Amino acid sequence: MEELTWESPEITDGIAAIRSASPFVYGLTNYVAANLSANVLLAVGAGPAIGAAADFPTVFPAGAGGVWINTAALIGNPAEPLVDAARTAHAAGTPWVLDPVAAGAGATEYDAFVKALLDHRPTVIRGNASELVALAGRDFAARWADVVFCSHESLESAVAFYADVKARAAARGRDPDQLKILPAATTVVGTDLRDALAKHEAFTELVHPEAGLSRLAYHVDVDLTRYDLDGPLPALDEVGVEGHYREVVEFAEREKLSVREIGRWYGARTEGNMIGSASDIADTMELWLDSGAADGFMIQATHVPTAFEEFAAHVVPELRRRGLVRTDYAGATLRENLGLARPERGEWRNRAASTATPPAGERP
Repeated sequence: MEELTWESPEITDGIAAIRSASPFVYGLTNYVAANLSANVLLAVGAGPAIGAAADFPTVFPAGAGGVWINTAALIGNPAEPLVDAARTAHAAGTPWVLDPVAAGAGATEYDAFVKALLDHRPTVIRGNASELVALAGRDFAARWADVVFCSHESLESAVAFYADVKARAAARGRDPDQLKILPAATTVVGTDLRDALAKHEAFTELVHPEAGLSRLAYHVDVDLTRYDLDGPLPALDEVGVEGHYREVVEFAEREKLSVREIGRWYGARTEGNMIGSASDIADTMELWLDSGAADGFMIQATHVPTAFEEFAAHVVPELRRRGLVRTDYAGATLRENLGLARPERGEWRNRAASTATPPAGERP
């Protein structure tokens, strides 16, 4: 496939069009990106104005050729200028770009604010995969993502998620094999199962319940310390990362845990139940792969760097012996080594135009 370069017609024609029009572009961003953004806009021939001074947010978007809002502008600024700029741009029909920096990372009020900006219909949302999926969910991932990171408490829930997302990708005309699903796997490696369980128990004893609840709050955007710690997990209507919440609900209901016990468990939880000898862990990984629950794994650690070192020293050789992990990398990029084809130029138009109905009973 032909690569885009500075000499490609798409680039040279685009820059020529900008320089011919010399559009005024209004932006709200943080102090880190302000100078860089302004210099890039000036270099291509636009006229930038950046900042929330005076009545800029309620006046400039109406007459601008474009507006971009980087939500990191909240560093050092109140929320009102961002809302005013988005509202004004939408009302005036001015194209505007939303850059939802760190959406889905666990800041409850911040995520709610970012989602509220969607009411003003951004023309483009620019973000990384986790930010975009946090805003739009499974169907968005099936349409646009190359790789989906997820977390599951059981093999059954992992299989259901895998099948659902792959089916959504197929329904949108994509090759499901070109969407890789990588569940988290927190491994605890021992000489045998008893040794590994003893390691994990020692680690669990170090976890304070409220520390575990703090970690959970980071993932689901809800502070559970507001509730009765010795009572059951309450039903939550609005959560941050849906997958983490479903994982907690599944485990808490099965084990009949109180909120306090959930905190201790979540602070020391090991996704995938991959505790044991190198052979035990390889068995579990192979089972997940063969069952249609994963295309690979995102390895996590109970402590660093030792947990990663133990995995590399003991589990990787066993996986290689079984032919489940390569011994070298033939590709020059991560995309190539994951077996992902580079999308053809203009593929985004096909995906944007694709329509599909989510499977019955499933959330989009």
